[in-house]
Amino acid sequence: MSQYYKLRVDTDNIDTIEGILKKYSSSYIVCLENVGTDNTHSHSYLETTEKQATIRNVLRKTFGSGNSSYSLKELDEQYPVEYLAYVVKEKLFRHNLPQDVIDKAMAHDKEVKDGIKEKKANKKTQLEKIIEQNKEQLEGMKEAKGFAMPEITDMVLKYYKENNILVREFQIISLVQTLSLQYIDGYLEEYSRRLVDKMTK
Repeated sequence: MSQYYKLRVDTDNIDTIEGILKKYSSSYIVCLENVGTDNTHSHSYLETTEKQATIRNVLRKTFGSGNSSYSLKELDEQYPVEYLAYVVKEKLFRHNLPQDVIDKAMAHDKEVKDGIKEKKANKKTQLEKIIEQNKEQLEGMKEAKGFAMPEITDMVLKYYKENNILVREFQIISLVQTLSLQYIDGYLEEYSRRLVDKMTK
């Protein structure tokens, strides 16, 4: 009976990983992530009839004792599209999976990326709408410096309330800081000093 696994190994040698996958699995896909950094590692999916203990023994013999250099986790389904999409996003991958499985994974990866782009676009739209609704008041804050931040915070919270938007504090802070940077003279220097202080502590 086949078992399905995802495998992460701290290595920059894709040939070694693929050699193990070819020998001990009936189907697989493997990629390298963060190539050229100190955190280069591989991600793999494999379908195999071998016992998990056998796979772990091969990994220990190849990459050293213990399991700190690898992670092997059993999956509930064949060809899990979300994990395969994570692998194919690296573009440089090797596999022997059916092409329709790869196509579905790549389509899912595109949907995820499109969703991220849409969220970014929505965030920009929120900023633009807040500016449209409060243009005159914002223009009057040029000389206010940091003292206008409470008023800008109120603008953002009012917009969230009126549009029934789920409040996430980091998004509120991001909008307030962006508006302050655009409309409050002196905020650039003030914020820059705070960032430098934070980074040098």
